Amino acid sequence: MDYDDLLNSVIQTLSRNENARKSIASQYDHILVDEMQDTNPLQWKLLMLFQEECHLFCVGDDAQSIYGFRGADFRNVHQFKERLPNSEVLKLEDNYRSTQEILDVSNWLLEQSPLEYNKKLKAVRGEGNKPILMNFNSGWEEANWIADDIVKNKIEESKNYSDHLILARTAYGLKKIEGALIAKKIPYKLFGGTQFMQSSHIRDVFSALSIVTNIKDEIAWMRYLHLWENIGDRKAAKYTQKVLEAENIDDCILLVR
Repeated sequence: MDYDDLLNSVIQTLSRNENARKSIASQYDHILVDEMQDTNPLQWKLLMLFQEECHLFCVGDDAQSIYGFRGADFRNVHQFKERLPNSEVLKLEDNYRSTQEILDVSNWLLEQSPLEYNKKLKAVRGEGNKPILMNFNSGWEEANWIADDIVKNKIEESKNYSDHLILARTAYGLKKIEGALIAKKIPYKLFGGTQFMQSSHIRDVFSALSIVTNIKDEIAWMRYLHLWENIGDRKAAKYTQKVLEAENIDDCILLVR
């Protein structure tokens, strides 16, 4: 049974067994749910089993649902008032993270939606810079634009590299941007993931390239030799000592062959 199977089993059992349902519900006055927009229909069914005995306190943002691909249904929060007619909705419209110019874009997007959101976000931080909306045909086009913009800011506006911050939803989404930064020799630090050049498979490839460039690179030889089957620390160290005595790359190839 996977997790959804377990949920379904509990729902079916409690639906059939009123005594069990009331026994569990009697232990709680309130059920608190956070990130309600990320719950799925199965989880909603489970919650509804307790609505008569417990108070539901659910927090969520129906305009922030990004997990539809794994079954989340934003209607669990968007239609909360309709599904529970006696419920009360408190809107959290004061935003402490963004400036008003960014929230103006968010408010505009909500107004374009066929859904009724009926909320207006207000920035506690006040005003800031106006955001720029850009359209790109590919991830590489976007990455190169970002890198070029950083170079432009450094040359024309005397900004430092450290004045720039790039936000991405996933670490995977940063790979192309890392590639563009490396190509333009822009130094960077990655938070929340592994830097492209520090990835294990990239370092493996570079160990071979380092050897071709400098056959005396002992660290590169050790890493490269470890890639081969049945070669551990002792054999790698033994073979490395031999190849370091070679005079050129051709001799090295003969030795390791």
